[in-house]
Amino acid sequence: MTPALCRERLSSSKRRQQLSSRIYACVVVSLTDRLEQLRQRIEEIDNGIMRLIAERIEIGREIGRIKLENAMPLRNKEIEEKVISRYINWASKIGISENSARNLSSILINETIDAQYRMIKSEKSSNVLVIGGAGKMGNWLCRYLAARGHRVIIHDRIRSELFPSVERIDDVIYDMDFVIIATPISTIKNCLREIIAMKPKGVIFDISSIKAPIINSLKDAAMRGYAICSVHPMFGPNTNSIWDKNIIVCDCGSQKAVEAAIDLIGRSITKIIKIPIEEHDRLMAYVLGMSHALNIAFINTLTRSGYSMETLNSVASTTFSKQLATSRDVANENAHLYFEIQHFNPYNVMALDQLVQSLDEIKKAGLNDDRREFLNIMEKGRKYLGGA
Repeated sequence: MTPALCRERLSSSKRRQQLSSRIYACVVVSLTDRLEQLRQRIEEIDNGIMRLIAERIEIGREIGRIKLENAMPLRNKEIEEKVISRYINWASKIGISENSARNLSSILINETIDAQYRMIKSEKSSNVLVIGGAGKMGNWLCRYLAARGHRVIIHDRIRSELFPSVERIDDVIYDMDFVIIATPISTIKNCLREIIAMKPKGVIFDISSIKAPIINSLKDAAMRGYAICSVHPMFGPNTNSIWDKNIIVCDCGSQKAVEAAIDLIGRSITKIIKIPIEEHDRLMAYVLGMSHALNIAFINTLTRSGYSMETLNSVASTTFSKQLATSRDVANENAHLYFEIQHFNPYNVMALDQLVQSLDEIKKAGLNDDRREFLNIMEKGRKYLGGA
């Protein structure tokens, strides 16, 4: 091959490569443009869906107004089931799973119900002092009561940007219809003692997660004629809606205080559970103490496994993923509060001993090839949970 022919073929090859590169670039640009167009279309549809959801909730508010004006209950389980069935029927036609349709319809129903319940105002506006009102749960309570139409002021070392604050409790306490203590468990005993010493005329209650440090003071104050009880919201400060949540109201000996606290919270807004103060911490040993410990132990065990979270997630089962989601929520909670829930509840030892015993029974059944015992453990659990 002559040098001239060689140069010509090299030049031809180079031109073909350049042409191929230009064609490839055009294809990539065209593909990218098409994907971007489709993504923009999805964004437009999503925006339209959100506008429709807002419209749906507004119609729900109008339904709520009509019901409230005519003293009708806000919830109608029969209608809710019809809505869910409607979504499921649509899902089968467009290729969406029944579970996804049920979840989507339930979310929309819950948002609508939440909007309706937020419309309920107290029949009487009260003066409320929240001690510790700048804290997380205290701030939640202040915002909730203010939305219900009450006049809220706080006493706290931290200034609130939302509510008026007072430096001296005794400057305002005698004008308060309610005095609410929302301080940490470790400080609540002294705070309650100081409040009672001021002899307030209004209703007194705390929102502590554990009652052991103050149970005797609460009962003694009730015997001396104070309108006093104890409240425990069974949810955290990030809760937006309480219509499907539990609030415990503990009777310390003043029925007047119990009924007043329930009226302040709203009888028809949430699920109120009335219990004797003596029962509270025993129940919380299982509902809080044991369940917290179980989730903390789950995470702590994973840290000792030798596997990274990424590795375990890559092979995760449905059960593992559900447990991990719950444990992650617990791990991100207030560690100081969770310590105090473990430390101040005298019944936690009993509940944790029973948890260790249960784990030991499961361990022994597996090690000893005792299928009958393992099946018996699971069957007892099924029956306890209401299974067949």
